[in-house]
This record gives sequence, structure tokens and C-alpha cells, in this order.
Amino acid sequence: MSVSVNNSYSADMRTALSQSLAEALRSGTAMATGNAITHAYEDPTGLAIGSSLRSDRDILKIIETSFVQNSAVLDIVEGQIKAMHSVLKQLNEILTRGSGGLMNDEMINKGLSKAYNQCKAEFDRQAESASYAGTQLLNGTGGVITKSVPAQVTTSGYAITPTTSFNLGTVEALTDLTVGGSTLTISNVGTSSVDLSNATFDTTGGNSVFKNVTIKLSGSNLSIAGTPAKTGTADVTFSNVTLTFAAAPTVTTGSSTGSIPSGAVTVSGLSSSNVVISNAASALGNIGVIGGTPDVKVGNSSVSNLGVSFSSSGGKLGTSTFKFVTGINLDKDYVLVSLPDLNLDSMIKSLNVTNLTKPSLNGLTGLVSVDDVHTDIPVIKALEKQIITCMNDVGAYQKRFINITEQLNTSVEKLDVAQGAILNADLPSESEIYAKSSVKTNIAIARLNSQNQMLQSLQRIVTG
Repeated sequence: MSVSVNNSYSADMRTALSQSLAEALRSGTAMATGNAITHAYEDPTGLAIGSSLRSDRDILKIIETSFVQNSAVLDIVEGQIKAMHSVLKQLNEILTRGSGGLMNDEMINKGLSKAYNQCKAEFDRQAESASYAGTQLLNGTGGVITKSVPAQVTTSGYAITPTTSFNLGTVEALTDLTVGGSTLTISNVGTSSVDLSNATFDTTGGNSVFKNVTIKLSGSNLSIAGTPAKTGTADVTFSNVTLTFAAAPTVTTGSSTGSIPSGAVTVSGLSSSNVVISNAASALGNIGVIGGTPDVKVGNSSVSNLGVSFSSSGGKLGTSTFKFVTGINLDKDYVLVSLPDLNLDSMIKSLNVTNLTKPSLNGLTGLVSVDDVHTDIPVIKALEKQIITCMNDVGAYQKRFINITEQLNTSVEKLDVAQGAILNADLPSESEIYAKSSVKTNIAIARLNSQNQMLQSLQRIVTG
């Protein structure tokens, strides 16, 4: 008797076992590696997108960490600028003491000069000491350097302030003024005075020139040649006259008095169009028209209480520019931070000041006189304004950096979630799949073993 055995049942069990083993292997690998896609053929597109997102996330995380660390630069700069502002306040306080009415050159030189110059040195030391990881921040030597642009000082067209007084000294003689063909001579001037209240000041030619000046010669002796000669005493006033001081010192500012040597003053513009003779003695009769170019002889002169205003413009503070990377596109994702060159001389040369008392911006004085006090006061005030502006600029960068930090943190989190959704294995789900596959595998093995045992028993029966 022959026995026929159907193997279809056995084939189904082997197929089920193979599938269960493959599923268990896949889910086990996913749990072990943490990757949802264990082979490229499973999801080529997902693997490419997820890998790209993961790479962007990793790079952006490095950028975020670096950006936060480098942001400490602004904190260092802020603290340093505040300290330097404090030094400027001390310099201003010293100048305020020096401007007191009882102060003289000796008191300023002995009492204030040393402290003043020590503060100047401290200001520069602080500019040199501001650094981060060996890179100088505030002295114009770090990063990409933009040099400062010196201010242009304008010395013409500015009024003399306040009301000024000027002694023209002894006017010996003014001759060659003609009256109807006769020569008018002005001599032995009793009192000479010069009014500069409406004058303008110009130094473009190398000399100090005052334009639109009024000169009054009080109690002058006048004589007109002729037959008979006419003589008398009168006040002579010339308006719209120009004074040129060719010898130094030409101008002394502040409350001090300076002298102008004899022969250092050139008077021009004396003509018939700008002369007025008043209080004339009757003996002079009708003066008539005065013309010609006078020969002016002037003795020693002095100037006092003279304040001249100048302005400067066109200056620009030097900077050091640093690049802060903010994203993975290095050609576009960055912020440029420009920090000022706070070296004292560099700052001063770049200042735009409207009320300088001297036509120069070559640094602060050594503060040895009252004149130095008035020279430095407008410069120190302008420096205070400039450093406050620098502080505000740093604050603006800080506010922007806060927003950038938040944006970088958000971007890293979003990229992490996006790439995780594609590439990261779902461990609870994979664990459940693995458990089910293991159960199926065990059942399939048990069923195959049972079938194998049944076949062996049947074979023994058939074969006896």
C-alpha cells in the first residue's frame, strides 16, 4: 500500500516563518540603530531628505553654540565703553574745576594737570585692553579695519563771540586821505577802540584776518593842508574795515590778555565810503569827501576777552568689523558688527564739533593753563556724546543678537523634529512589531516541528 503526503501545509509554514524572521530582523535592527530606514531601498527619497535635514541640524547646532559663545564680545565691549565713559566724565569734572574764576595758570598746572593727563592715559589703556580670545576690539587693529577720517576744521565765516574788545594801541598818523585835493592827516589819537562784535574771522591765508571791523579814533587831531591850513579835534570812525594780524600770537582766547607786536597789524578798507567824522571843531569847516589810501602807523596793540568759534565737519570714526555667522549659507547668513576705534587721538581727529575755540583737532592739551581749559572743554563734551552713541550702537547689536539666538534655537529644534520624523525609529511601534514577529516565528517553528514529527510517525507505521 502506498502513502501520499501533501506538502502545501509545510510550504505555508516555511513562508510564514521566513516573513516573521525578516520582520523581526528589520524591527530589531531599527530598534538597535534608532533608524527608521535601515536600507536605502526601503525609502530612497525619505533617506535623502532626512539625511540632508540631519546634516543641516548638526551644522546649525554648531553655529548656534559658536554664536552664543561669541556674543560675549558685545558684553565685554559694553562694559569697557561704560568704563571709558566714566573716565571722560572725570576729565570733564577736572575741566569744570579749571574753568572757575579764581583759577590761574599756576593753580591749573600744579593742581589739575597731573590728574588730567593720568585720566587721558587710562582712557587709552582701556581701549587697548578690550580683547576677546586674543583679538583686539576697541583700538582699531582687530577684524576688518576701516581707518578714521579726520574732521575738516572750518575757520572762516564764524562770528567772534562774545562781545570783544581790542586795543589798537597808539595810532601815530593816518595820512594821504584827500579832501578836495588837499591831504587830511589824523594824528595824536586820544583813544582808539576796535569793535569786533559783527566781525568774521578767517585764517585761510596763514594770517588771522578780521573782516567787517569798526575802528573808532576818539579825540583825534585833524589837519587839512591848504592856505590857510585847517586844524581841529574830532572823532573819526571807520566801518567795514579789515584787520590782518601777521605776527604771532595773533589771538588769545578766554579771559586772558595777549599782546600784538608793533607793525603786526595791517588795516585795510579805509576809504571815503566808510568814514564818519563827528564832534569836529568848527575850524575844520566842511570836511568834504575823503579818499585815497592812508598810510597807517600803529603802535603796540593788545586783545582781551576774545572768544572765536570754529566748526569741524566731515570726520568719521574708525572701526573694526567682525563677521558673526548666523546660518548654513555662509555667503548670506551672517551679521557684520562694527566696533569703534576708541583710541583717544583717533577719536578726537574724527570729531565733528561746532564750538571749537582753536582751529585744530590734534588731541587734548596737557592742561597747563586757563587757555587749555577752554580749548579742551568743547572737545571733551563732543567725546562724551560720541562714546554714548557708541554705547547705544552696542545695545542695538545686543538686541539683534538676542533675536538671532532665539531664531537659531528654534531652527535647530524644528530641523531636529523634521529629520526625526523621517529617520528616527518609532521604538514603541517597532518593539510591538518585533514582539509580534517573534511570536509568529515561534508558532511557525512549533507547527513545522509538529508536522515533522507527524510525518516521521507516519513513515514508521508505513514501513512497519
